[in-house]
Amino acid sequence: MKVRERGKRLALVILIAAASLNIWTGGPLLALWVGSRVQGDGPPTMGAFFVVTVVLLAVALALVRIVSILESRYEALTHHPSTVRKHAPWLRSMRGERKQYADERPQLTAPERVLVICAVVAVAVFEFWFFFLSGSPIDQRSGRGEVPTYVVSAGSASASATGPGPANRVIAASPARPTSAGPKPAM
Repeated sequence: MKVRERGKRLALVILIAAASLNIWTGGPLLALWVGSRVQGDGPPTMGAFFVVTVVLLAVALALVRIVSILESRYEALTHHPSTVRKHAPWLRSMRGERKQYADERPQLTAPERVLVICAVVAVAVFEFWFFFLSGSPIDQRSGRGEVPTYVVSAGSASASATGPGPANRVIAASPARPTSAGPKPAM
């Protein structure tokens, strides 16, 4: 019987992890997909932005509710209610003199740990993408290195290893259209 209970607990934790990851990934992607279906061709419209916002809000709230239901089922299965007391902000003491119980220590349950890990991983992946992989909105470069330049002399199309002089000019190569005058720029 213990193996069966462990299997149920593991299944609940996996479902909580999947739902919490979809709050960060699946929900926004679904909202953008629905907005793209509403938009069609042409420039973006306010209707499409509104649809994306409404769908994202609905999906995020539904997934948060699913996580809450799964977490309460996990707590009922383990007979271990949450040790962190939830107080409404308007019922909290302004003096901060709430009783601390010596025999109780707040501990995170497995679903709460999964939620924390999912949030930390989502933020870390976003920061990695933002700082290292995203393109620059200004000049469509990655912004992570310098632009490869090629020196082309005015009289011929061949590349010159010398610096730009009066008869030479420097051109920046676009990654989309590499020139034959030098090596292809790295992506």
